[in-house]
Amino acid sequence: MSSFCPVADTALCYNTVKSKRGEAKYAPRAGEMTMKFRRAMAVALVLAMIFATPAMAASSQAKQVVSVALKQLGKPYALYPDSPSSFNCASLVSYCCNKVSSGKITRGGVSGGAAKITSLSKVGLGDIVCFKSSGNESGVPGCHFGIYVGKGYFIHASSSAKKVIVSKVKNYSGRFVGALRVF
Repeated sequence: MSSFCPVADTALCYNTVKSKRGEAKYAPRAGEMTMKFRRAMAVALVLAMIFATPAMAASSQAKQVVSVALKQLGKPYALYPDSPSSFNCASLVSYCCNKVSSGKITRGGVSGGAAKITSLSKVGLGDIVCFKSSGNESGVPGCHFGIYVGKGYFIHASSSAKKVIVSKVKNYSGRFVGALRVF
């Protein structure tokens, strides 16, 4: 069995196997490959959505924040995270923003200020979105944060999915509190 994959740098996708007639055919790898392949496809889909949208005039830093966030897809959720190996929603936002601009997000807030956005229709690429949450593991109500990645999607560390995922904003729209344009 030899490995074949159109994705550079990895043998994520397929094993080459021979059919009964001796022809080469490709069979998906099992287990970890499936997760890696799904993650690679999710990143490719989101990047295609972002860069195929001519109306978005996002700053280069906003695009970098989204790029850093997408690299965290699939990493585990943790109530008390150890960034960058695990995240909760706030630590994911903080980590991604601070990778682009050191010290941008602190416990005290956003250094250098940020534009507040109160309408979901005005949210742009790289904006920090905030939704009312029903409560955390200790039952304390609060906010759930994520980074808007365009075309109605945001990336966030989901406690229910137990990992960093991309979700549709419309699934959370009734709980939208606001957004911050940091970059």
